[in-house]
Amino acid sequence: MKKRLHFATFTCFIFSLILLQSKSLFSQALMFGNEKIQVEAGLNFGPTFFLGDLGGNRGKQRNLDFRSNITELYVAAELYPIMLLYNGNEDYKPRLRPYGVIGVGAFKFNPQGSLTDNSGKVTWHDLKPLHTEGQGFDEFPDRKEYSLTQINIPMGLGVKYMVSERINVSFELLLRKSFTDYIDDVSTNYIDPNLFVKYLPAADAVTARRISDKVFAIVNPNLSRNAPGIQRGNPSQNDSYFTTFVKFGIRLGPVFESTYARNAANMMRCPTRF
Repeated sequence: MKKRLHFATFTCFIFSLILLQSKSLFSQALMFGNEKIQVEAGLNFGPTFFLGDLGGNRGKQRNLDFRSNITELYVAAELYPIMLLYNGNEDYKPRLRPYGVIGVGAFKFNPQGSLTDNSGKVTWHDLKPLHTEGQGFDEFPDRKEYSLTQINIPMGLGVKYMVSERINVSFELLLRKSFTDYIDDVSTNYIDPNLFVKYLPAADAVTARRISDKVFAIVNPNLSRNAPGIQRGNPSQNDSYFTTFVKFGIRLGPVFESTYARNAANMMRCPTRF
């Protein structure tokens, strides 16, 4: 199943705090610029979408799902190519300004999977402690336990519309490239469920056995469990996620129309020393 992730972000330079379990994004932004624009504050709204091993519609034979709260912190720069082309020409002030975004960040996540009992009650369980693909087991030396804190690279494109010298509205698409394939706790193959008994406490072993392989036998009606070694995920491609933002910004402090106006304002200031 595909699950959406939803975020709140402080942008450019950007400090992000992610708020999940909601269907829309709300965030605040602080933006530091050159001598003309000292501080910009704003609000961002929009959904975030997950790209990983779990996706598509209900009814797949694999029958796996996940959800995760994510907290993110990143620093990024917005690059305005058309403004660079006209650098020094203060008469060039287009209202519509496309830009690119690139940065570096870190995020913390915690995947959970669901189990449904005979009465239809759904419970959610942390997946990392269950070692669903044998991470850290002696039988799989190449499957190390993954960290719940990871590095990411935010990158994207946007377009900003200057409503006035002080107020702007932007639309932005921001992809986070990660370096882990376990945001959804799915990456490699099914393992022998008897290994859960060997390495985990009894209660966790029961949960791990049930939650690691919830096959819903549509393709093969007689299948009750996938054989060890059958593909569960695709380790050749790491997980990622992207956000679509609508951003509202307001420039704080003085906004000068020209270098002449800025210099004139500086000359009118009271001296701080004599």
